[in-house]
Amino acid sequence: MKENNLPGKLLFKGIVGSQAYGLATPDSDVDIKGVYLSDIRDVITGNVQDTYEVHKDEMYFDFRHFMQLVRKNNPNILEMVFLPEDCVLYKDPMWDLLIRKNATQFLSKFAFGSYTGYAIKQVQKSNSLSSKLQWEKEVIERRNVLEFCHVALRNNGKVMKLSEIINDAINRTDVGITKINHTVNMYKLYVIPKMNTLRGIASEDSNDVHCSVIPKKYNNDWIGILYFNKKAYEEHCRKYSQYQRWLRTRNYQRYKTNKEHGQLYDGKNLMHTVRLLQTAELIPSLHTVEVQCRNRDHLLDIKNGRVDLKEIYDNIHKLISGIKKSFDESTLPESVSKELINEIVIKAYEQGN
Repeated sequence: MKENNLPGKLLFKGIVGSQAYGLATPDSDVDIKGVYLSDIRDVITGNVQDTYEVHKDEMYFDFRHFMQLVRKNNPNILEMVFLPEDCVLYKDPMWDLLIRKNATQFLSKFAFGSYTGYAIKQVQKSNSLSSKLQWEKEVIERRNVLEFCHVALRNNGKVMKLSEIINDAINRTDVGITKINHTVNMYKLYVIPKMNTLRGIASEDSNDVHCSVIPKKYNNDWIGILYFNKKAYEEHCRKYSQYQRWLRTRNYQRYKTNKEHGQLYDGKNLMHTVRLLQTAELIPSLHTVEVQCRNRDHLLDIKNGRVDLKEIYDNIHKLISGIKKSFDESTLPESVSKELINEIVIKAYEQGN
């Protein structure tokens, strides 16, 4: 079967993600994944596409690439292997013969690393969003260089923020600084009333302070030593740019949900972390992958911020520890047979071309 200009014969197509897990809500997307058998001529000439994306919610895998991911026990791929029938949109007759018939042989102890590693990445994603939400809580705004300047006063040595001494030092013609030789980011600060030839300390959009030429008769009239913490300013600019990029690319509805529940964590990522681990927990004893979740309500509570973050993390650590013990004691093979994978790929091309 040919579909969506796939670069090969369609073997399988199904609804995956939240719909398959039983975690869908009214605003959930419908994610579709499938597998195609690349044309033998493309295989021979080395022109095979490993994946083909129709759009962000629909993608397909070349069969040979799919089988290599099967051997690695990739969680998303095993989900397709064990996908419930009511989520299958299409399957070629050879899918049952080659894939479903051999499904249990695709499971190995390698799944421990693939599932827990994938889950840990989800935690890291959640932590990344947590920092973004924390940034917004602190009202991230672009700060200018003057906010990173401090002054040690000449008369008493007291260190103060520049803003506490001079209310507005941008482009002021009666305020200026001169570089102190053999120092880094340290300057003499001058405030000379009625002087109209100085440059202030920085312009509105500058990324550094700038010096003025001080008339000789005022050389000794400096009021303090100014220090510009340039490293801190550059770090602020880096984080601000990162935050702005995130604002432009974030999933707004997901962000809105995370913000509203007030827990400062990415509920969706943590929900899927726990789901992945609970799925992995059953593999050693059942020798299958249960795609549909058993505890929908609890997982949705995590997504919606109704579960304390510490409780979630404690549960994750407990799950990983228990899963490791179960895999260590299981009868699963150490890895999926390479010969089996190759045999299935060969049979697919014998039957499909």
